[in-house]
Amino acid sequence: MSMKKDIAPPVTRTGRIFSLPGMRKREIFAQPIMGKRGFFYLLVTRTGELIALLIMLITSGCGTEPGAIPGMSGFEHLKPLTFTAEPAPEWTALMERTSGWFGADGIFSIPLDGVEGFQGAGKRTLFIFSDTYIGEVRDSVPQPGNIMVNNSVALLEGTKPDKDSITFDYNRDNNGNPVSYFVPDNENSREGEYFWLGDGFVNRAKRNAFYIF
Repeated sequence: MSMKKDIAPPVTRTGRIFSLPGMRKREIFAQPIMGKRGFFYLLVTRTGELIALLIMLITSGCGTEPGAIPGMSGFEHLKPLTFTAEPAPEWTALMERTSGWFGADGIFSIPLDGVEGFQGAGKRTLFIFSDTYIGEVRDSVPQPGNIMVNNSVALLEGTKPDKDSITFDYNRDNNGNPVSYFVPDNENSREGEYFWLGDGFVNRAKRNAFYIF
């Protein structure tokens, strides 16, 4: 089904109203937020429902005057972005283990100094994982008795994939059995609930407060 946008007159200095024929009739408000390298458009309905996040980068030669808020027509000036990827066997090897922590999904890395990148002396990076297997592996085969917990962590000292610089961790119960590192524990939590972890960051503007989503 093809859809066209009918642009109504701006309702504020920075927003426009869009109508999407073919969908349940509703007004969609595009609110641009200025960033260091471009504009981020939040598309929401009048009731506050988030529809999408559109990103428009300001590039040289796009005809946008300094300080101006571009309209949707500015998208025609964007050039296609090209991405490449290649294997990093040294980082893969960092996660290949045969005893204790030996595999997990949902990997995210969080620099504990709050700065993305490899620069900086004494760099420390926290890796957080969701479902994690703990046990023994022989000839690439997990052995009977392995246990799955719902999340775990690892701490990398420095910026190089050195096995001697990374430590994997999870919790244990009173009987010494592996359990998740993060467990719901408040007045609203219920028995059997668990966390699957998302990304996170250290907020340097809030005394290095640590957030995980």
